[in-house]
Amino acid sequence: MCRSGHYIIRKKKKKEIIYSMKLVKQATHLIRNPFNNMVSRYHLELNRNAKDREWVSKHPNTPEGFRAHCKEIDTSYTQKEEHS
Repeated sequence: MCRSGHYIIRKKKKKEIIYSMKLVKQATHLIRNPFNNMVSRYHLELNRNAKDREWVSKHPNTPEGFRAHCKEIDTSYTQKEEHS
């Protein structure tokens, strides 16, 4: 639903919200290169796991770390597809 979303309170609590249809005047669909999305998600995980030394050692901010992260995600999705 285009009028739903969430916001984060004080970097900790996630709150769901549904906006009134009266507030929506128009919608814009952004289309991004899928590779850019993968890189953005990798950087998000780097930030989320910055204090986890084990994670960071397996996924340094290098091309090799990015590939390791992609391989883990690929394995995860493959397992989910096999069990569905």
